[in-house]
Amino acid sequence: MSPSQSASDRIDQIIDIVRGVVSAGTSGRENRKVTRIPFTTDVAIVVIAPTGEKCSPDIVRCENISTGGLCVTSSQPLDEGSRGGVLILRSDGEPVVLGMKVIHITSSGPKGYECGLEFEQQPSAVTMNDFRDSQGNLPRLGQAQAA
Repeated sequence: MSPSQSASDRIDQIIDIVRGVVSAGTSGRENRKVTRIPFTTDVAIVVIAPTGEKCSPDIVRCENISTGGLCVTSSQPLDEGSRGGVLILRSDGEPVVLGMKVIHITSSGPKGYECGLEFEQQPSAVTMNDFRDSQGNLPRLGQAQAA
């Protein structure tokens, strides 16, 4: 990623790399394995329970993003190893669903739980419709902006 890019452009590029719209090779990749970008916004997650049932969408607070995943703060603990989808908005307001796996969780005291979500292929069981309410509306989320 070019140093001259705005933070919002870098975040959009990360989202596009993860969803396969552009390749990581075109991003001017750094020597570090994964660079995190501060990214404070609300995102929605749908977790697939061990029974195969999808949980209702939950709004969580994103703290940072990279091509490897997100760090979010949740009021409820997530089960490590759970898979599902995360709904995130690009800076232009376009909603995008990305596959995720919960790879770690730690208590953050009064803030709730800090959860590491690793990006992975979107499960076929999770679609944009899983995030819609009974009227067909998506949750109100913040648009992609750097903190």
